[in-house]
Amino acid sequence: MAKSEIIQNALKTPDGTIIMSRTIHDYVEHEGYFVDGGGDYLRYGCPSGCENKFEPLFLDESDNFENVKSKLLWGTYGKSGKAKLKWVKFIDCKDDHLINILKIKLSPLYIKVINTILEERLLLYRKETIKKILKNV
Repeated sequence: MAKSEIIQNALKTPDGTIIMSRTIHDYVEHEGYFVDGGGDYLRYGCPSGCENKFEPLFLDESDNFENVKSKLLWGTYGKSGKAKLKWVKFIDCKDDHLINILKIKLSPLYIKVINTILEERLLLYRKETIKKILKNV
């Protein structure tokens, strides 16, 4: 069986910081938590006794779409474009941010994730609106 291609090599530390390794030998550390290997290999660790306190955000091509949608990350420099690079989950981005991201040349996977998130939010909004209307009838 062939090895699955790594899509994302990242984790979220207990303080909410997301660290991601983007290329081979790209060792990234925050408060003793680390990731390394980019898309070539997964290497990660944490301080002793903290093994269950971080959120793994590792993705590969064998992951189901719901898992990818809930973990896929985007790097942002803030609205000004001058802030320090910060990783955020697409699922946590506001609608206008997702729409602006779509203006950039993206992989088909990123486009599918963003469109699915926006469609699900629109459907939820419609359902909530209908509930409110029916409640007042």
